[in-house]
Formats: sequence, structure tokens, C-alpha cells
Amino acid sequence: QDSTGYGPQDEAQDLTCGGKVLELTTIQDWRTVLSHILKVLGRRITEEQMVAVERCLGGDEKPCKDRSMWDRLRAGMFVARGATPLWLRLVAQMVSRWRSFDGVPFRLKRSVQSLIIDLFGRLEVTHGVCVVRATLSYLTLSR
Repeated sequence: QDSTGYGPQDEAQDLTCGGKVLELTTIQDWRTVLSHILKVLGRRITEEQMVAVERCLGGDEKPCKDRSMWDRLRAGMFVARGATPLWLRLVAQMVSRWRSFDGVPFRLKRSVQSLIIDLFGRLEVTHGVCVVRATLSYLTLSR
């Protein structure tokens, strides 16, 4: 393993979009990487919670003939063969806040975009819609 924690089991998926090749690196040994990230954060999750992450990754691996490869990528259907580093990092941050006695408080999403939207939704519930939207607006404008 290198300093990022990703080992030789990583594999790349090439996708073509508008003549450009997009490469997604997926991590096959995601359990080890997730456990390592959680260890660095000083957290652990229960087996039930680990099963929830695995269930999210498992998904439906049957080919979908009515969708293009790009549509399936946007829908998050490519995480079934492994977790992308960004997806895995976001999931690690989310599950690190789960408590063992809570079980699985919410279902994890299969795409990075869905995970981020879900995060914003939970922030709005916790802190209020006005505060979150104003904060995100200020952050967007500051760039």
C-alpha cells in the first residue's frame, strides 16, 4: 500500500463520454480501506453497519440495456464493482458519526452526487434551511 492507503487491488474503469476517456479508479478491498480511514479517525462501526455499506456497494450488477454508459455513471451504477476513493471517503466520514447503539440511522447512497445532496439535506435538518443555504451561498461566492 502507498501513503494514500490504496493498495494494488485498485482497478480502473475506462468510460467514454463525448470522445474523451474518463477513468474511474475503484477500490476492490474497500473493507480494509474503510477500516483504515475509520481507525485514523479513531472510530469503529458495528458489523451491522458494515453490512449496510456492503449492501450499498452490492446493488444490482445486471447490465442495463436501456441506459448509456454515461447515464449509468451519473446514476451511480458503477460503484457495484468497487468503491471510488471519493465515495469511500465520504462514506467513511458519514459512518464515523454513527453510534453503535443507533444501528443504521439512514441508507447510504450509491453515487457521490447523491451522497453530497443527502449530506446537505441532513445539514438543513440539523441547522436549518436558511443557515445552510446562506453558508453554501457565501462559500460559492467567495471562490
